[in-house]
Amino acid sequence: MPEQAPLARLGFGCSVLGGDLSEPAQRALVDAALDAGIRHFDVAPSYGHGQAERVLGLALAPVRREVTIASKAGIAHPAAVGPLGLARRWLRPLKQFAPALWQAGAVRARQATAQRGQFAPEQVLATVQESLRRLQTDRLDHLLLHEVAPEDLTPQMLSALRKLQAQGPVGALGLGTTVEHSVTILGEQPGVFARVQTSHYWGAFTPALLSGSAQLLTHRCLRAGLSLVQAPGLRAAAQTLPGGSGLVRLLARPDALPELLVTAGLRASATGVLLLSSSNPQRVRDFARWVEAPRFLPEADLLNQLLQGQAATGVTAPSQDG
Repeated sequence: MPEQAPLARLGFGCSVLGGDLSEPAQRALVDAALDAGIRHFDVAPSYGHGQAERVLGLALAPVRREVTIASKAGIAHPAAVGPLGLARRWLRPLKQFAPALWQAGAVRARQATAQRGQFAPEQVLATVQESLRRLQTDRLDHLLLHEVAPEDLTPQMLSALRKLQAQGPVGALGLGTTVEHSVTILGEQPGVFARVQTSHYWGAFTPALLSGSAQLLTHRCLRAGLSLVQAPGLRAAAQTLPGGSGLVRLLARPDALPELLVTAGLRASATGVLLLSSSNPQRVRDFARWVEAPRFLPEADLLNQLLQGQAATGVTAPSQDG
Protein backbone atom coordinates (compact mmCIF):
# COMPACT_ATOMS: atom_id res chain seq x y z
CA MET A 1 0.00 0.00 0.00
CA PRO A 2 1.59 3.35 -1.03
CA GLU A 3 2.42 5.92 1.61
CA GLN A 4 -0.23 8.62 1.96
CA ALA A 5 0.18 12.39 1.96
CA PRO A 6 0.52 13.74 5.52
CA LEU A 7 -2.90 15.40 5.89
CA ALA A 8 -4.64 12.41 4.30
CA ARG A 9 -3.54 10.51 7.40
CA LEU A 10 -5.31 12.84 9.85
CA GLY A 11 -8.94 12.58 10.90
CA PHE A 12 -11.04 14.54 13.37
CA GLY A 13 -12.66 12.51 16.16
CA CYS A 14 -16.09 14.00 16.84
CA SER A 15 -16.84 12.73 20.36
CA VAL A 16 -16.16 16.27 21.61
CA LEU A 17 -19.14 17.48 19.60
CA GLY A 18 -21.37 15.53 21.94
CA GLY A 19 -20.04 17.31 25.01
CA ASP A 20 -21.07 20.47 26.82
CA LEU A 21 -19.78 22.99 24.33
CA SER A 22 -22.34 25.32 22.80
CA GLU A 23 -23.44 24.46 19.29
CA PRO A 24 -21.57 27.46 17.79
CA ALA A 25 -18.42 26.27 19.57
CA GLN A 26 -18.95 22.77 18.19
CA ARG A 27 -19.39 24.14 14.66
CA ALA A 28 -16.20 26.20 15.12
CA LEU A 29 -14.25 23.00 15.78
CA VAL A 30 -15.43 21.40 12.55
CA ASP A 31 -14.68 24.61 10.67
CA ALA A 32 -11.18 24.68 12.18
CA ALA A 33 -10.60 21.10 11.05
CA LEU A 34 -11.76 21.92 7.52
CA ASP A 35 -9.66 25.09 7.39
CA ALA A 36 -6.63 23.06 8.49
CA GLY A 37 -7.10 20.63 5.61
CA ILE A 38 -8.66 17.71 7.52
CA ARG A 39 -11.07 15.76 5.35
CA HIS A 40 -11.95 12.68 7.39
CA PHE A 41 -14.44 12.81 10.28
CA ASP A 42 -15.19 10.00 12.74
CA VAL A 43 -18.46 10.09 14.67
CA ALA A 44 -20.98 7.74 16.32
CA PRO A 45 -24.68 7.84 17.23
CA SER A 46 -23.71 7.50 20.89
CA TYR A 47 -21.67 10.72 20.94
CA GLY A 48 -23.88 13.22 22.73
CA HIS A 49 -27.02 11.12 22.19
CA GLY A 50 -26.94 11.93 18.46
CA GLN A 51 -25.88 15.58 18.87
CA ALA A 52 -22.44 15.01 17.36
CA GLU A 53 -23.89 13.53 14.17
CA ARG A 54 -26.44 16.34 13.88
CA VAL A 55 -23.86 19.12 14.29
CA LEU A 56 -21.41 17.39 11.95
CA GLY A 57 -24.08 16.97 9.30
CA LEU A 58 -24.94 20.67 9.40
CA ALA A 59 -21.28 21.71 9.23
CA LEU A 60 -20.29 19.34 6.41
CA ALA A 61 -23.37 19.72 4.19
CA PRO A 62 -21.77 22.40 1.96
CA VAL A 63 -18.61 20.31 1.44
CA ARG A 64 -20.00 16.79 1.63
CA ARG A 65 -18.38 15.66 -1.64
CA GLU A 66 -14.96 16.77 -0.37
CA VAL A 67 -14.92 14.77 2.88
CA THR A 68 -15.32 11.23 4.18
CA ILE A 69 -17.49 10.34 7.17
CA ALA A 70 -17.24 7.27 9.37
CA SER A 71 -20.01 6.44 11.81
CA LYS A 72 -20.75 3.38 13.90
CA ALA A 73 -23.32 0.80 14.88
CA GLY A 74 -23.59 -1.33 17.99
CA ILE A 75 -23.98 1.13 20.89
CA ALA A 76 -27.15 3.10 21.55
CA HIS A 77 -27.73 5.71 24.26
CA PRO A 78 -31.06 6.88 25.63
CA ALA A 79 -31.98 10.53 25.25
CA ALA A 80 -30.31 12.75 27.85
CA VAL A 81 -33.47 13.44 29.81
CA GLY A 82 -34.80 12.69 33.26
CA PRO A 83 -32.48 12.22 36.24
CA LEU A 84 -29.35 11.91 34.09
CA GLY A 85 -30.00 15.18 32.29
CA LEU A 86 -30.80 16.98 35.53
CA ALA A 87 -27.64 15.64 37.17
CA ARG A 88 -25.50 16.89 34.29
CA ARG A 89 -26.95 20.40 34.61
CA TRP A 90 -26.50 20.54 38.39
CA LEU A 91 -22.97 19.15 38.28
CA ARG A 92 -21.72 21.18 35.31
CA PRO A 93 -19.72 23.62 37.55
CA LEU A 94 -17.44 20.67 38.35
CA LYS A 95 -16.17 20.81 34.78
CA GLN A 96 -14.51 24.18 35.41
CA PHE A 97 -13.28 23.65 38.96
CA ALA A 98 -12.59 19.90 38.99
CA PRO A 99 -12.22 18.75 35.36
CA ALA A 100 -10.73 15.36 36.24
CA LEU A 101 -13.65 14.58 38.55
CA TRP A 102 -16.10 15.75 35.90
CA GLN A 103 -14.48 13.59 33.23
CA ALA A 104 -14.51 10.50 35.45
CA GLY A 105 -18.17 11.04 36.27
CA ALA A 106 -19.07 11.64 32.63
CA VAL A 107 -17.37 8.40 31.54
CA ARG A 108 -19.19 6.45 34.26
CA ALA A 109 -22.51 8.00 33.25
CA ARG A 110 -21.98 7.10 29.58
CA GLN A 111 -21.03 3.56 30.48
CA ALA A 112 -24.03 3.19 32.79
CA THR A 113 -26.56 4.40 30.20
CA ALA A 114 -25.04 2.87 27.08
CA GLN A 115 -26.93 0.05 25.41
CA ARG A 116 -24.16 -2.14 24.01
CA GLY A 117 -24.34 -5.14 21.77
CA GLN A 118 -26.97 -3.73 19.39
CA PHE A 119 -26.02 -6.00 16.50
CA ALA A 120 -29.29 -7.62 15.46
CA PRO A 121 -29.76 -6.93 11.73
CA GLU A 122 -32.80 -4.74 12.33
CA GLN A 123 -30.90 -2.73 14.96
CA VAL A 124 -27.98 -2.09 12.62
CA LEU A 125 -30.27 -1.12 9.74
CA ALA A 126 -32.20 1.30 11.99
CA THR A 127 -28.95 2.79 13.33
CA VAL A 128 -27.64 3.44 9.83
CA GLN A 129 -30.87 5.11 8.74
CA GLU A 130 -30.85 7.37 11.81
CA SER A 131 -27.21 8.30 11.22
CA LEU A 132 -27.90 9.17 7.59
CA ARG A 133 -30.79 11.38 8.66
CA ARG A 134 -28.81 13.24 11.33
CA LEU A 135 -25.76 13.60 9.07
CA GLN A 136 -27.92 14.87 6.16
CA THR A 137 -26.29 12.48 3.74
CA ASP A 138 -27.24 9.44 1.69
CA ARG A 139 -24.05 7.52 2.36
CA LEU A 140 -21.63 6.61 5.15
CA ASP A 141 -18.18 6.27 3.66
CA HIS A 142 -17.24 3.92 6.51
CA LEU A 143 -19.42 1.98 8.94
CA LEU A 144 -17.56 0.67 12.00
CA LEU A 145 -18.99 -1.96 14.35
CA HIS A 146 -18.68 -0.38 17.80
CA GLU A 147 -17.29 -2.76 20.45
CA VAL A 148 -18.23 -5.79 18.38
CA ALA A 149 -17.25 -9.30 19.53
CA PRO A 150 -16.68 -12.27 17.22
CA GLU A 151 -19.90 -13.94 18.33
CA ASP A 152 -21.92 -10.87 17.29
CA LEU A 153 -21.14 -11.53 13.61
CA THR A 154 -23.89 -14.00 12.85
CA PRO A 155 -24.66 -15.04 9.25
CA GLN A 156 -27.77 -12.83 9.42
CA MET A 157 -25.69 -9.87 10.58
CA LEU A 158 -23.10 -10.33 7.82
CA SER A 159 -25.89 -10.63 5.25
CA ALA A 160 -27.39 -7.34 6.47
CA LEU A 161 -24.01 -5.62 6.15
CA ARG A 162 -23.52 -6.93 2.60
CA LYS A 163 -27.01 -5.68 1.73
CA LEU A 164 -26.19 -2.19 3.03
CA GLN A 165 -23.07 -2.12 0.89
CA ALA A 166 -24.84 -3.41 -2.20
CA GLN A 167 -27.66 -0.89 -1.89
CA GLY A 168 -25.25 2.01 -1.44
CA PRO A 169 -25.79 3.72 1.94
CA VAL A 170 -22.61 2.14 3.34
CA GLY A 171 -19.14 2.08 1.81
CA ALA A 172 -16.28 0.33 3.57
CA LEU A 173 -16.93 -1.80 6.66
CA GLY A 174 -14.72 -1.61 9.72
CA LEU A 175 -14.18 -2.69 13.30
CA GLY A 176 -14.07 -0.41 16.33
CA THR A 177 -13.30 -2.87 19.09
CA THR A 178 -10.37 -4.34 21.03
CA VAL A 179 -7.22 -5.41 19.24
CA GLU A 180 -7.85 -9.00 20.34
CA HIS A 181 -11.38 -9.07 18.94
CA SER A 182 -10.20 -7.37 15.73
CA VAL A 183 -7.49 -9.98 15.17
CA THR A 184 -9.99 -12.82 15.71
CA ILE A 185 -12.62 -11.32 13.42
CA LEU A 186 -10.16 -10.55 10.62
CA GLY A 187 -9.02 -14.18 10.77
CA GLU A 188 -12.56 -15.56 10.75
CA GLN A 189 -13.98 -13.12 8.18
CA PRO A 190 -11.20 -12.44 5.67
CA GLY A 191 -11.85 -9.66 3.20
CA VAL A 192 -14.99 -8.33 4.91
CA PHE A 193 -13.55 -5.46 6.93
CA ALA A 194 -11.35 -2.79 5.34
CA ARG A 195 -10.84 -0.61 8.46
CA VAL A 196 -9.67 -1.46 11.98
CA GLN A 197 -9.91 1.20 14.66
CA THR A 198 -7.74 0.66 17.73
CA SER A 199 -7.87 2.53 21.02
CA HIS A 200 -4.13 3.29 20.89
CA TYR A 201 -1.73 3.73 17.99
CA TRP A 202 0.62 0.96 19.09
CA GLY A 203 -2.01 -1.46 17.84
CA ALA A 204 0.05 -0.96 14.68
CA PHE A 205 2.70 -3.16 16.29
CA THR A 206 0.35 -6.17 16.32
CA PRO A 207 1.68 -8.53 13.60
CA ALA A 208 -1.77 -9.88 12.74
CA LEU A 209 -2.98 -6.34 12.00
CA LEU A 210 0.12 -5.33 10.10
CA SER A 211 0.00 -8.42 7.88
CA GLY A 212 -3.58 -7.83 6.74
CA SER A 213 -5.00 -5.42 4.16
CA ALA A 214 -7.23 -3.47 6.57
CA GLN A 215 -6.32 0.15 7.17
CA LEU A 216 -5.52 1.06 10.77
CA LEU A 217 -7.43 3.96 12.35
CA THR A 218 -5.99 5.16 15.65
CA HIS A 219 -8.63 6.18 18.18
CA ARG A 220 -7.62 8.24 21.25
CA CYS A 221 -3.96 8.48 20.32
CA LEU A 222 -3.47 11.29 22.85
CA ARG A 223 -5.76 10.22 25.69
CA ALA A 224 -4.32 6.72 25.85
CA GLY A 225 -0.78 7.81 25.12
CA LEU A 226 -0.44 10.65 27.61
CA SER A 227 -1.04 8.43 30.62
CA LEU A 228 1.54 5.98 29.32
CA VAL A 229 4.36 8.36 28.44
CA GLN A 230 4.10 10.17 31.77
CA ALA A 231 4.84 6.98 33.71
CA PRO A 232 8.27 7.12 35.43
CA GLY A 233 9.04 3.58 34.30
CA LEU A 234 8.98 4.61 30.65
CA ARG A 235 11.51 7.36 31.26
CA ALA A 236 13.80 4.92 33.01
CA ALA A 237 13.52 2.52 30.08
CA ALA A 238 14.20 5.34 27.63
CA GLN A 239 17.41 6.21 29.44
CA THR A 240 18.82 2.77 28.63
CA LEU A 241 18.47 3.24 24.85
CA PRO A 242 21.32 4.56 22.71
CA GLY A 243 20.52 8.25 22.27
CA GLY A 244 17.68 7.95 24.75
CA SER A 245 18.62 11.05 26.74
CA GLY A 246 16.89 13.25 24.15
CA LEU A 247 13.67 11.28 24.55
CA VAL A 248 13.95 11.49 28.34
CA ARG A 249 14.23 15.28 28.14
CA LEU A 250 11.21 15.44 25.85
CA LEU A 251 9.15 13.17 28.11
CA ALA A 252 9.76 15.67 30.91
CA ARG A 253 8.12 18.46 28.88
CA PRO A 254 4.31 18.28 29.20
CA ASP A 255 3.96 20.94 26.50
CA ALA A 256 5.73 18.71 23.98
CA LEU A 257 4.04 15.39 24.75
CA PRO A 258 0.98 15.77 22.47
CA GLU A 259 3.16 16.64 19.49
CA LEU A 260 5.52 13.76 20.29
CA LEU A 261 2.62 11.30 20.38
CA VAL A 262 1.14 12.56 17.12
CA THR A 263 4.52 12.23 15.42
CA ALA A 264 5.07 8.78 16.90
CA GLY A 265 1.62 7.70 15.75
CA LEU A 266 2.43 8.71 12.20
CA ARG A 267 5.78 6.91 12.33
CA ALA A 268 4.26 3.69 13.70
CA SER A 269 2.49 2.91 10.43
CA ALA A 270 3.12 4.23 6.94
CA THR A 271 -0.58 4.25 6.06
CA GLY A 272 -2.48 4.47 9.34
CA VAL A 273 -4.91 7.32 10.02
CA LEU A 274 -4.73 9.23 13.31
CA LEU A 275 -8.08 10.32 14.74
CA LEU A 276 -7.41 13.36 16.90
CA SER A 277 -9.81 15.52 18.87
CA SER A 278 -9.82 18.70 20.92
CA SER A 279 -12.30 21.27 22.20
CA ASN A 280 -9.83 24.02 21.25
CA PRO A 281 -9.90 25.18 17.60
CA GLN A 282 -6.26 26.29 17.76
CA ARG A 283 -5.20 22.84 18.94
CA VAL A 284 -7.06 21.35 15.97
CA ARG A 285 -4.99 23.58 13.70
CA ASP A 286 -1.87 22.50 15.60
CA PHE A 287 -2.64 18.88 14.76
CA ALA A 288 -2.44 19.62 11.06
CA ARG A 289 0.76 21.64 11.50
CA TRP A 290 2.42 18.81 13.44
CA VAL A 291 1.43 16.31 10.75
CA GLU A 292 2.64 18.42 7.84
CA ALA A 293 5.95 19.48 9.43
CA PRO A 294 6.78 16.89 12.09
CA ARG A 295 9.46 17.62 14.66
CA PHE A 296 10.90 15.21 17.21
CA LEU A 297 11.42 12.47 14.60
CA PRO A 298 14.34 10.72 16.38
CA GLU A 299 12.54 10.87 19.72
CA ALA A 300 9.32 9.53 18.17
CA ASP A 301 11.18 6.58 16.68
CA LEU A 302 12.79 5.82 20.03
CA LEU A 303 9.41 5.99 21.76
CA ASN A 304 7.99 3.54 19.23
CA GLN A 305 10.95 1.26 19.79
CA LEU A 306 10.08 1.17 23.49
CA LEU A 307 6.36 0.67 22.92
CA GLN A 308 6.91 -2.00 20.31
CA GLY A 309 8.94 -3.95 22.83
CA GLN A 310 6.29 -3.49 25.52
CA ALA A 311 3.42 -4.40 23.20
CA ALA A 312 4.57 -8.01 23.22
CA THR A 313 4.36 -8.03 27.01
CA GLY A 314 0.96 -6.39 27.35
CA VAL A 315 0.91 -2.61 26.89
CA THR A 316 -2.61 -1.65 27.88
CA ALA A 317 -4.81 1.37 27.30
CA PRO A 318 -8.40 2.38 27.93
CA SER A 319 -10.94 0.34 25.98
CA GLN A 320 -13.09 1.99 23.33
CA ASP A 321 -15.89 3.89 24.98
CA GLY A 322 -19.02 5.26 23.41
